[in-house]
Amino acid sequence: MSYKLKHESISTFSTQVAALICSKLFIKKEKIDGESLSTVTKVGQVNSFVVRGLFSKWQDEMQKLESPYFDFENKEVKKGLRTFMDLLSNHISISRINLEPLLIEALEESTLLMFDPKTCIKLSVESNPNFLKGDLKYIKCHQQVFKELWTKDISVSNLEKHLNGLLADFETVSPTDFLDQLNASDKLKMLFTTTETQTKPAVDYDTVESPKQSLYIKPTEPNKKQVETINDKFNGPSNGTTLAEKLQKTIIKSIDKSLSLNERIMFTNALFKGDKAIMSEALSQIDAAASLNEAINIAMTFNEGWKMDSDEIEAFMEAIERKFH
Repeated sequence: MSYKLKHESISTFSTQVAALICSKLFIKKEKIDGESLSTVTKVGQVNSFVVRGLFSKWQDEMQKLESPYFDFENKEVKKGLRTFMDLLSNHISISRINLEPLLIEALEESTLLMFDPKTCIKLSVESNPNFLKGDLKYIKCHQQVFKELWTKDISVSNLEKHLNGLLADFETVSPTDFLDQLNASDKLKMLFTTTETQTKPAVDYDTVESPKQSLYIKPTEPNKKQVETINDKFNGPSNGTTLAEKLQKTIIKSIDKSLSLNERIMFTNALFKGDKAIMSEALSQIDAAASLNEAINIAMTFNEGWKMDSDEIEAFMEAIERKFH
């Protein structure tokens, strides 16, 4: 049996599993401590990313400390703040409403890292060039690859070359074991496409390969030349079934909430120049559209040099189409 990760299902899967975990975790208590935080699940990588998420929030809060009356840049003040943070780390107390978003994000990134590490690393480095240096201590899988990358001079431009040279070093993670450890064995078909090793499937599904790997799986059509443009696909009638129609069967009220972690990172960086506020405004306006055509027209008002034949645009348009399915 072979398994292929369904990227478009990661967000839904993570949200559902996080809710189940939290329901059990908080059944008899309102808050958990730091010791419990490190064993939220049986998957070490998920727990590690939960801790990283909490620490990141913590750092953001500390950086907001400023005052017209006190010098927070003073050497002694900084030393005192570090001592204060060390003290707080021994007195963690977190409620479900604050843990669940951290757990969802940890599940999303862990799933992508474990089953499509190359894509995860590329997206993370594009979002944060220091990812390979700063996050090494939080990585619990594919450690050999990360150690190799850590010793090299890696940039966004040469990352692909380095990753291709390390493909054999990526670990093989068992999808069934992963789901068993999360008590989510019933979600195998939600998260993975399964194929019998010796049986030829009725339809051959391939991941589109390009300089920027697509995060979406779509059926290949042998001997059929693709000539339809993005505008033709989304503004005109279509006789075929779109990817969104196959993968999304319910109406989405909010595009923003439907995006997976990797989609959010990809769209922010590729289409909105890394500005989350602009992307949020664009999605808000698109959500208010009365029809797919109106939504596409609104989206195009934010076009500042988009490459209309790129994977990112195709994925973005598919996300918009899901709302109006």
